[in-house]
Amino acid sequence: MGGFPEDYEIHVWKLIKLWVAEGFIKSSESKSFEEEAEEYLEDLVKRSLVLVTKRKPNGKIKICGIHDLVRDLCIRKAEEEKFLHRSVGEMLHENMKYQHRISIMHFNLNSLHNMYGSTIHAIICFQCRDSAPAHSQYCSLLRNFRMLKILDVVNSARVDLLPEVFELFHLRYLAVDYSTQIPASISNLKNLQTLIVHQGKRFKSYGPMMIFLPYNIWMIPQLRHLVSFVFDHLPDPHRAISPLENLQTLSEVRDFRCTEKILKMIPNLKKLGISYFRGKNQDYQLDNLLRFHQLERLKVKIYPAFLFRQKLNLAFPPSLKKLTLSGWQRPWEDMGIVSLLPNLEVLKLRDYAFRGYKWETSEEEFRCLKFLLLDKSDLQHWITESSHFPNLKCLVLYRCWCLKEIPDGFGEIPTLELIKIDDGNISLVDSARQIQEVQQDWGNDAFQVLIGRYNTFTGH
Repeated sequence: MGGFPEDYEIHVWKLIKLWVAEGFIKSSESKSFEEEAEEYLEDLVKRSLVLVTKRKPNGKIKICGIHDLVRDLCIRKAEEEKFLHRSVGEMLHENMKYQHRISIMHFNLNSLHNMYGSTIHAIICFQCRDSAPAHSQYCSLLRNFRMLKILDVVNSARVDLLPEVFELFHLRYLAVDYSTQIPASISNLKNLQTLIVHQGKRFKSYGPMMIFLPYNIWMIPQLRHLVSFVFDHLPDPHRAISPLENLQTLSEVRDFRCTEKILKMIPNLKKLGISYFRGKNQDYQLDNLLRFHQLERLKVKIYPAFLFRQKLNLAFPPSLKKLTLSGWQRPWEDMGIVSLLPNLEVLKLRDYAFRGYKWETSEEEFRCLKFLLLDKSDLQHWITESSHFPNLKCLVLYRCWCLKEIPDGFGEIPTLELIKIDDGNISLVDSARQIQEVQQDWGNDAFQVLIGRYNTFTGH
């Protein structure tokens, strides 16, 4: 953790994937490597060695950091034991004998040509705060680092996935900025666990871009996480020999087709993100989502142009704990296929995920729900009672311009801790304040109402 810059917001998803790639996490019959790693992190928090900056709606740590004094200790011990070498401003020198990891700023990447790193197996690069990413030709220098397990250069330098990258046989974690085409030689990386293709800051002004995956992506048996801002379809796996049994994360895939073959190729998926840009009058077979028996997190985005051509019929597995729907535009009467999910803890409804002026809930719904977000809705009348959301902790309402009031029943939910709302609907703000008074009358002094402009709220 001393390799991260000072005051850096460390995203737990990244930290855990790095730990797993390094081989720091012990295997367990009952838990995945990632679940074990989360317990390691919680243990460090309990010992006051790691600070929690932000938690997810389900209570798990989302962003963490370390105190400056702890960081200084980490850096000192890392240098003494040649566990990690940090380069901040100075050029890397040739004598890196027995070093194992390099934490480097992007403007130092070109100095890699001075080094021969036979023992180095991790290069993690960071961009200076408020600085533009540098262009670098470092990829051609990677032949000096044949033992690399980790190469992370997101938001740091221009990356053209040159052949040298795919000669790094031991590579387990590869995170790069935007590259249109992932070459077929990706299958040379037989030990690869995590592939992240990020839309770097310099590309965001170009709008959404597509990453094209080769058929050979099905030939990486150790792959656990396949992540991008958007992959353009999945290649047909009809010639694939064996399934990717280790794959847990697949996000985000455009126009995802949930065929029988796809189900067999990724049977143990836990997190899936999919989006639909345009209809093609084909059967996406999304009823088969029910058969992802280990799926815990699902995000579905449907863009308006798609809806002119066809409607998507979704089905959800009972294992789901977190569901995000955007642009689905189903009537509130269809909410039953969501509200009756037995393990659902987090529900985010964005961009008219459901439409209609009235939503009425019932007693048997949302038994485990802790977090509910409505963002951009035409809902006018919400009929519910406190017993319909028995475990709700947080209610977030953004851009609900037509909603006249928050139901009174929310004032009687004993578990409720927070209502977060934008200031675009005055009557809704008044309603939230009234619920706060009721909660305080019930003795819930910790209850909060947060009100602000929509564009100032982030993280939901």
